Amino acid sequence: MPSRCSRFLVGLHAASLCGVLVAQSAEPPKEVRLRTLWKFEAPAGQQVEHLVAHAGFVMVAFGQGSVAALRADDGSEVWRRKVGKQTVHGLVIAGEPKSVAIVLTVGKALGVLDLRSGEPRWIREMPHELAAPAIVGDLVVAGGADGNVHGRSLATGDAVWTTDYMKDAPADPPGFDGKVARYGDQVARPGPASSDGELVFFSVFDQCRALAVDARSGARKAAFPTRGWMFMKPVLSGDFVLVGSQDRHFRCFDKTNGKQVWSHETGWRVEAACAVRDERVYWGSCDGHVYCLGLAKGDLVWKQPIGSDQERGVPIYEPPVVTGKILLLPALSGEVIALDRETGRVLGRHRPAADSEIDGSAWDGSLLFVQTRRTLGQKGEEAVFAIGR
Repeated sequence: MPSRCSRFLVGLHAASLCGVLVAQSAEPPKEVRLRTLWKFEAPAGQQVEHLVAHAGFVMVAFGQGSVAALRADDGSEVWRRKVGKQTVHGLVIAGEPKSVAIVLTVGKALGVLDLRSGEPRWIREMPHELAAPAIVGDLVVAGGADGNVHGRSLATGDAVWTTDYMKDAPADPPGFDGKVARYGDQVARPGPASSDGELVFFSVFDQCRALAVDARSGARKAAFPTRGWMFMKPVLSGDFVLVGSQDRHFRCFDKTNGKQVWSHETGWRVEAACAVRDERVYWGSCDGHVYCLGLAKGDLVWKQPIGSDQERGVPIYEPPVVTGKILLLPALSGEVIALDRETGRVLGRHRPAADSEIDGSAWDGSLLFVQTRRTLGQKGEEAVFAIGR
């Protein structure tokens, strides 16, 4: 899978492994003051690629095949392990088998590590790259760069089923040539997967669509087409599948038959996943605005610019966190922005690292964790920050 630099050059930022992030909190004050609780610096010469938070741990993947576990309360390092020499593409948490595990894809390898010790349960070399998977019971399901979606045993890594998703690949929409979107020996370029426990949904960047397959058998169930490249993890809410695209639209589909329910156009690409709460959908666009729409019909409730300088757009590549009546939104500009969920009014801002961009985020139900990166001008730092109030 591509480095962060190559993702940036094609106008794509891989979605973090957060998915739909929700929590409860008290009534918001008139002003929200965010602060940095701790900071973890990346090892010299390495980039932070992915974050995921679970059970008091923050898992951090680095660009040279290393993974570290940090304590969520203070950022102290519990363990670090080298699992390969290439970029970690996906990092997800599994509750089975009995103890919690980390499932990761790195280079062409798929592996499972123990969450608390970092000890490998198994690591297997694959003939092709796999995108970030979804875990459904005792299965690992992931889209492959070979044009197939794969179901593999969580216990052993053995193949359970394989389903082709190239046979009905659609024609490229104008301006979105699939050959430009692929790299190396890729047949297709799948994105991260999500699941409702029965179906697995994953995007295919170069095919400008998302797909649904049966988790147990791999049988194809539905397709969700857009008119532009898409990479983010599909978000599921009841009977709906929610996705954005570089065609400047955010769309809602019926998850059982793939029929579009509504779409909403923005001023620029939609790269980030959304959050859903109380029949409303919250998401950001690279036009520098946050949108709140009704879930059932896509009616606009409010639209809010988030840039400190209103003359400049602020690209948004991360999903918002819903915490009570507040939205927390990490922006590429390097700020975490707090907004009133009812009105969209900006309630507070916090910049954890000067001259840095925010390149990923994770939420554990009480704290927001963000990863920062250097800018193209090599300003800023590679680090992980815990953000609270």
